[in-house]
Amino acid sequence: MTEEEKQQERECKARCCEKLAGINAGSYGLGQIDVRLNTYAEGIMSDFDAHNLYECLALARFFHFLDKYEFRIDEVQKFIKFYEYLKFDGPHGRQSYKMTPVQVFQFSNIMGFYKDPSHRLTHDVILFVPRKFAKTTSVTSLAIFDMLFGDTNAQIYTAANTYKQAQICFKEIRKIMKGLDGSLAHFKLNRDMISWKDSPDRDSFIQCLSSNADKLDGLNASTVIMDEYSQADSSALYQVLTTSMGMRENPLTTVITTASDKPDAPFAEMLAGAKRVLRGEIEDDSLFAHIFEPDADDKEGDPHTWRKV
Repeated sequence: MTEEEKQQERECKARCCEKLAGINAGSYGLGQIDVRLNTYAEGIMSDFDAHNLYECLALARFFHFLDKYEFRIDEVQKFIKFYEYLKFDGPHGRQSYKMTPVQVFQFSNIMGFYKDPSHRLTHDVILFVPRKFAKTTSVTSLAIFDMLFGDTNAQIYTAANTYKQAQICFKEIRKIMKGLDGSLAHFKLNRDMISWKDSPDRDSFIQCLSSNADKLDGLNASTVIMDEYSQADSSALYQVLTTSMGMRENPLTTVITTASDKPDAPFAEMLAGAKRVLRGEIEDDSLFAHIFEPDADDKEGDPHTWRKV
């Protein structure tokens, strides 16, 4: 990052923090949505220095969207209840978890905003987060939610740069589905496919894909989870999946990844674009991006920086 770019980020954060400081967060009733949402917002607004520019910008954007769009508290609360019912892998076996304040903020943005009665606002999600952030585990809930409550012909895909990486997310989904249907009376669970069993009213499935997009055609994806996209050398699979979503009312593509040493990879351009959206240089209200990285002047070896990211 050049000194000019650093100065632009410093000035952008100063403007954002000034804007947030002028917002009466209590007037939005965040605690009525979920007390953890209020905890998250207050955590940023009480200590801007502990949060990076793009996290602050995401919060400011959230308040702006609360003024601009319909926010459905019932949809967010339904999804939180659903998430906290699922059992995920953990150090003591499979167990349910309460959402963290960060997760409540993320899923509130993803599931809560509507641009009209039948269309959610958010279609694209970028979660650029540190390692061991439970990112892959948490987004499995989006796949399962679509499988159970989405379109009757929902097509959900987990994909990654390698089949092995894509299987990490898919295996967790399969374990959760097995926990929901222990006798497998309703679902067929295969190595790379989960589908309804003998259900004339539902034709939904979840499928695990490798990075090879050459033989994929006739897709009609409704939910796509791209894991560790920063490691991808090509955007071909991403393009095949996302361009197949045109007929869906509420498509959702979620890119989850950590930092990479591939500055020329497709994700680098995607991340740069998301930052421009958050800075207000490009308008794309259908994108939710949550980016955790150091600010311009943060030192890599400083524990303060570690806590921030």
